[in-house]
Amino acid sequence: MQAAILAAGLGTRLRPLTHAIPKALIPVLNRPLLGVLLAQLREAGARRVAVNIHHLADQVEGFLKDNPPQDLEMVIRPEPEILGTGGGLRSLGQALEDQPFLAVNADILTDLDLAEIFRNHREEALATLVLHDCPRYNTVWLDQAGRVVGVGEPPAHSSGPPLAYTGVQVVSPRLLSWLPAQGPADLVAAWRHIIAQGEFLAAHVVSGHFWQDLGTPEAYLSAHQKLLSGACPGLAGFFPGMADPL
Repeated sequence: MQAAILAAGLGTRLRPLTHAIPKALIPVLNRPLLGVLLAQLREAGARRVAVNIHHLADQVEGFLKDNPPQDLEMVIRPEPEILGTGGGLRSLGQALEDQPFLAVNADILTDLDLAEIFRNHREEALATLVLHDCPRYNTVWLDQAGRVVGVGEPPAHSSGPPLAYTGVQVVSPRLLSWLPAQGPADLVAAWRHIIAQGEFLAAHVVSGHFWQDLGTPEAYLSAHQKLLSGACPGLAGFFPGMADPL
């Protein structure tokens, strides 16, 4: 399996924390989030991982140099001009082999089974979006066959209420041709164009998992409260041991 981590964002919602540290290196229980994501990808069977960088890029490069992940071939994709969600995905996909890859946003913390998600990707789909019920972010609409038929406003034909994108997807290399050849691009706009043209975006709906957006100070605090209360034992092994101070 190969994977991509979208880590070039400015982290504006997480300021002032991201004035001094890139969002991907925000510590979660004293471990940089990027380190957690890489450990999860390695456990899921990834062998090659591409990461895009922009904001405070030297810190991310330094982290990867000082903490080389075991058994992972790393590819760093600098973005002198930030390329957005679509342009960043295009750059990362071009750095990987011509095969489907798992793509993960670098501002989420989750215990989703990434290996299972990758196995369930349908070859005929341009992408498989991992969705769940999170009312604050529910904007993705499906039909009865599990195809994504709308993002944002409800489409004319859908089945059931909308769901939320988890920030995890499996991407076919064929999707890259739906993105502009160069410059910044918006991934949601590409999804909408794909849907409008009748192409296949698949959905993998999950439940019963831990998921937390880390994009704001409030969400960052909430994640720690949940982890320290034992709400997600499945993630415990990815963090260093903690002891009460003497």
